[in-house]
Amino acid sequence: MPIEMPRGLPFSVDTWTSSSKRKRHHFLTHAHKDHSSGISTHSAYPIYPTNLTKTLILQQYPQLDDSLFVDIEVGQSVVVNDRDGSFRVAAFDANHCPGSNREFLYMILGEVIKAGATTLNIPDTVGYTVSDEFGQLIADIKSNTPGIENVIISTHCQNDLGLATANTIAGACAGARQVEVTINGIGERAGNASL
Repeated sequence: MPIEMPRGLPFSVDTWTSSSKRKRHHFLTHAHKDHSSGISTHSAYPIYPTNLTKTLILQQYPQLDDSLFVDIEVGQSVVVNDRDGSFRVAAFDANHCPGSNREFLYMILGEVIKAGATTLNIPDTVGYTVSDEFGQLIADIKSNTPGIENVIISTHCQNDLGLATANTIAGACAGARQVEVTINGIGERAGNASL
């Protein structure tokens, strides 16, 4: 789902609208069509994806040139130089957290925090987790991830089983401090958590 950033920030995430063209930096989190729609007509670059995302995008949009992209390695932080001041970003894809091996998830989230992450977005990408499971996932991440006290836990829930809002609330009750929601649940596939 494209994310429109607040006015004044120099970057956009997964959006290629007319307002995002005014941004100086563009981040692409993954290669789903709903995250890359409009990228081929976008003239403001650079675009920062992981190497895998870039490879998939170049297969989908062969008219784009490799030189438009600045790779960010998963788990590594990079400094993005901007005229208003540099900022640090780290790439990590926790796209399917509920199905992950928990010990591995805690370890890799800890490594991402060490690399400089300040927000960990924990999604239920395929929308099949029930509320008790999602709430417990957030509580377990909060209890078992090294360095978690220094970051914000965020949730992003899909609505394939009609549970996105319930899962988002369960995540917030379990300690998530940021939630991604949409107006009337409008979003990719079956939608996202409704505001």
